[in-house]
Amino acid sequence: MDFVPWLLLPVAAAAGWWSAHRASKKNNTNTTPELNDQYVRGLNYLLNEQPDKAIEALINVVDTDHETVNTHLVLGALFRRRGEIERAIRIHQNVIARPTLTTEQRETAMLELGTDYLKAGVLDRAENIFRKLANKQSQNKRVYQRLQEIYEQEKDWQQAIAVTEKLNRLGDKTQASRIAQYHCEVAETSLNKKNLSDAKKAIKSALKYDERCFRAHLLSGDVHVAQQDFSKAEQAYQKVFQINRGFAPIAYDRMFTMYATQNKLDDLLQDLEAHDLETNAAARYTQLRAYTMLQNERAVRDFLHAELARKNASPILVKRYLELMRESTDGDVQQTFATLHELLDVELANYRSFRCTSCGYDTNTLFWNCPTCRKWGTSKPNRFMSIEYGQDLD
Repeated sequence: MDFVPWLLLPVAAAAGWWSAHRASKKNNTNTTPELNDQYVRGLNYLLNEQPDKAIEALINVVDTDHETVNTHLVLGALFRRRGEIERAIRIHQNVIARPTLTTEQRETAMLELGTDYLKAGVLDRAENIFRKLANKQSQNKRVYQRLQEIYEQEKDWQQAIAVTEKLNRLGDKTQASRIAQYHCEVAETSLNKKNLSDAKKAIKSALKYDERCFRAHLLSGDVHVAQQDFSKAEQAYQKVFQINRGFAPIAYDRMFTMYATQNKLDDLLQDLEAHDLETNAAARYTQLRAYTMLQNERAVRDFLHAELARKNASPILVKRYLELMRESTDGDVQQTFATLHELLDVELANYRSFRCTSCGYDTNTLFWNCPTCRKWGTSKPNRFMSIEYGQDLD
């Protein structure tokens, strides 16, 4: 059975009672006014599960009784939720066409129609409606939230910043970190285009809204690297460690690349000695990468043997140890290490590096904007996050 008629009955009944009650007050009489025939016919169609005819009848009521506007708005929203966008658009367009609407009713109807178009993917029409409402200085937060959604889809970050700042001024202080992310998007685009001046401005703006935005500090380090100011780059990367140690592997990966391109891996190894190597697996892994690139086989072997003896040994480093032993042995011993390596590899493959704390989406790619729930900055590293993912940032 179609759920809409039964879901709408309480709404329709309440609207009918309200309409009759208002008419009774206007007439100052104790008699109960008769319900509009079209309205009653619409209710009958709903009872008989004939939603199309019900829509026709209820739409006609608007011509003679503007008190039923709220019922139509609810009906349109119900159809939209069901995915019947064309029906929702038709209802909301008919409501807007009525000259007797109050200012509040017209704004609500336009917002609903814009939401219909947004749901249908017709972004230009949706944007046009919401822009009209915004230009009239609407105080309804939903107007700017819908525009925010459109500009995110279009990756128009400057417009997204503008409407989100409006939300911020309307009292939604939760938007500050989101604005910081938008500025980071601008910075990243500028950095990719080698426009370092604009990138630095965008990073500064991001940190103004959220000084703990580790993405902004990562980008700041990248800009300093591009300017060959390696000292400031390292300071920016180390800021990430202080803000959120869980994301340290990303910063260590950047630092490793920076030192490697300068042929200064010995200096990196010396700097790492000042880090908390006992509990910081990412720093230890960076050590191993440096020893390996320097082709210091003895240091690699000693390091991996020491790692295996740790109570908090990193699964990734244990895997690297098994690879080394597989390559340096033969016969049955080699087969044993190969089997152990394969088993650990399969086990690690079952883990995902990141999980969205809002919707639970698991992935091996760090999305700044969750592709499922569309929230920003909610992806957090899982316990066994991969360290070798420098290219998997989106």
